[in-house]
Amino acid sequence: MKKTLYCLILFLICILSACGNTDESYSNDYVSNVTTASTSVSTTVTTEHIHKWAEADCLSPKTCLDCGKTEGKKGGHTWQEATCTKPKTCTVCGKTKGKALGHKWKKATCTKPKTCSVCGTTKGDALGHKWEKATCLSPKKCSVCGKAKGEKAEHKIGYGGSCVYCGQKMITDDKSLEEYLNNKYSEGVTTPLGDVKNLSITVYKGTTNYESYDYCIKIDDALTIIEYNYEYSREYTQSQKNETANILKNYVKNMADDVISIFPDKKVTGGFYYSYYKYPHIKEGYTSNYNLTWTNYELDSLGYVPREYNENIYPSGFRWASKLDEIEW
Repeated sequence: MKKTLYCLILFLICILSACGNTDESYSNDYVSNVTTASTSVSTTVTTEHIHKWAEADCLSPKTCLDCGKTEGKKGGHTWQEATCTKPKTCTVCGKTKGKALGHKWKKATCTKPKTCSVCGTTKGDALGHKWEKATCLSPKKCSVCGKAKGEKAEHKIGYGGSCVYCGQKMITDDKSLEEYLNNKYSEGVTTPLGDVKNLSITVYKGTTNYESYDYCIKIDDALTIIEYNYEYSREYTQSQKNETANILKNYVKNMADDVISIFPDKKVTGGFYYSYYKYPHIKEGYTSNYNLTWTNYELDSLGYVPREYNENIYPSGFRWASKLDEIEW
């Protein structure tokens, strides 16, 4: 009985070995040893293959990562949208479509350069602030963006004695007038015959009946050398002397017009002036020296500045009072 059973098993194994299996779904083999009482037989048994599929893309169809088998068709492109600098692009194969969008520039500002509103790329430099000077009304300010910096400035006195920014009347008496004139005119002028520099200007207020003016503007005389060169020197041409006279006259006239604009209802006189004692130890021989004298009110019948105050004489515009001058300019 046993011998018959063994023969039957051996017969079945031989049949299976002869037939084999060629199905593509089987690819893994293993060897099984079957042992009987009289002999040992080896045979190959296959197991089913499970595909590991990679999805189709624009380069290849669906593909098994293990055996390379493919299925279906290639897929479409995986597009990345266009940017400022790159066209629409496939992230798999690199194919492009259309054109780059180009930057959308925002203009440069005081603090930022020209900038793309989409990607943030910058170009060039920031413009920088355009500062307007500080005034008594506001600090230093950028005329473009309005940014303020620092503190307000002091009042700036202009023609007529008022602040050029706020209009406030700044010069109201002899002291404020004197400060203003020294700040504006003490630098002096340069002439072909020499410099007239670092001048001291004094304002006197008329308070008695022996003073015909309300204000007297005296420029400490620095003309001694120029007077001599103008009158006597042969080292300078007449053209140079004439030019010197015109420069000095313009300097004095500008100052006079300024004062008259500040106090249009006041009687004012002025010019270069100095005085001295010929014998200073005993205070004898007092001498006054005038040059480029002017007034804004009527002179006396001889062409001199009146010696007494007259209520019936009113300010009536600039005029030279040259009869008082030491030399004729």
